[in-house]
Amino acid sequence: MALLRRLLIFVPGLMFACYAPLDAQPTLQITSPVNGAVFSPGQTIQVSVSSSGGLSPVFVVGQNIGFSTALSAPPYNFSLQIPTNIDPNQYTIRAVGMITPGNLVKSPRITIVVQRPDSPVSLRVEPSVLKLNIGANGYLRVVGTYGDGSTADLTQAPSTSYVSNSPAIATVNNWGMVTAVSSGSTTIVVNGTEQVPVTVAPAMRIAPVQKALYAGQSQKFYPRLADSSVANVTWSLNPPGVGSISSSGVYTAPSPITAAQSSTLVLVTATYTQNNTISATATVTLLQPVSIGIAPSIVMLLPSQSAQFSAPLSNAVNLRVNWSLAPNVWQISIFGQGGWEDGGGRHGDSSAGGDCQRDCSGFRHGLQWSV
Repeated sequence: MALLRRLLIFVPGLMFACYAPLDAQPTLQITSPVNGAVFSPGQTIQVSVSSSGGLSPVFVVGQNIGFSTALSAPPYNFSLQIPTNIDPNQYTIRAVGMITPGNLVKSPRITIVVQRPDSPVSLRVEPSVLKLNIGANGYLRVVGTYGDGSTADLTQAPSTSYVSNSPAIATVNNWGMVTAVSSGSTTIVVNGTEQVPVTVAPAMRIAPVQKALYAGQSQKFYPRLADSSVANVTWSLNPPGVGSISSSGVYTAPSPITAAQSSTLVLVTATYTQNNTISATATVTLLQPVSIGIAPSIVMLLPSQSAQFSAPLSNAVNLRVNWSLAPNVWQISIFGQGGWEDGGGRHGDSSAGGDCQRDCSGFRHGLQWSV
């Protein structure tokens, strides 16, 4: 339908509205090459443009390719030289014509594909590992090395493919942009061979994530959001009532701890007050009192002989022990090996970090004594 211009005509006592055709806007259209045509780096593109008239000059411009010479009259046939060092990718071309200075007409864009005729002999993906917070984006770069030793950025090349093994954790688009969806780990596979591990941090963490406590002991837990800021949270326990948790995150173990409670993990959960879908959980193991034994309980040694002692532990968090002698007539190593020493014994070394003292017994000159 032709465009119309409305004219108002005034006659004494009357007013008429009539319409006259508007001048049609000139148009441009690229007729060759077709959309999606494939070219190689360094190749010359022959571009043909049709025009409805009234435009001068007319030229074409290619994304990352450059400008053609300008023509003042049809036929509008142009040559565009693709740079030899251009990266394989999709690029756009459009025609531009001038009606009057500053008044331009542009054609619809067409897309061409630039790719090398040979395939790369190896690929390198950067970075090799991605660590993201939920909602954040990461960007992969794919570099191909060819048989002649040259390299090219293949990140957005049509021949480069990206697949996420777990889209529920992280997605990836055709240009290598990775988007973190939920916490967890997955892998982005590039061209079916190169693998990039992706770890998405939880929206909130709690520290420490696990703790072992004896009856009546307490532990404070610290919640942090993914950006490391302090989170306002509410606290809960599962099973409820096994110990207590304060509003500031201090958990106190029950006293005494029953046998049933010592076989159950207590879950300490912090829930973000501004978004109750965000939470973090730590575990508490409840321990009954430590028990310790020693074996053998009695040994008989002659001069220069030695004996190996062991000390079974139950309900202990720290399994290291300190050894000591009483009276000081033997020597004993940090591994619990004791020996009779003529002319008087000496105290041996003890392990660092131990929290228990053990007793054992022996005979010297027919008299029983303990160490």
